[in-house]
Amino acid sequence: MIGGLIKRDPAGDNRSDVTPTAAQIVAGFAGGIVGSSFEFTIRNDADAAETITLTAGAGVTLSGTMTIAQNNSKRFLCRLDNIGSGTEAVTIYSLGTVVH
Repeated sequence: MIGGLIKRDPAGDNRSDVTPTAAQIVAGFAGGIVGSSFEFTIRNDADAAETITLTAGAGVTLSGTMTIAQNNSKRFLCRLDNIGSGTEAVTIYSLGTVVH
C-alpha cells in the first residue's frame, strides 16, 4: 500500500476492500512520525460496471469519496495521526479520480 499502485479487478461483482489497520500501516512506514504521509493509487480494472469501495480497518479514518468505478483510478493520501504503540491512528484522504 505504501507509495504504490494497486490494481484491482472486482471479478464479477461490486466489492469492498478493507485497509490494513492503523497499527499495520504505522509499522510499515519506517521512520514515520506524526504528520508523515504517503500517496497511493487504486485502479479498478473491472471488465463490467463493478465498483470497489475502500473501507476502514481499525484505527483508520476515511475522508472523502471512497468508491472507485470501472475503468477509474483514485488517488489517496494517508497521514499518520498517532504512532504510539496501541494507539496508532491514520487518516486516508481521497484526492480525486482519473477516468481511463
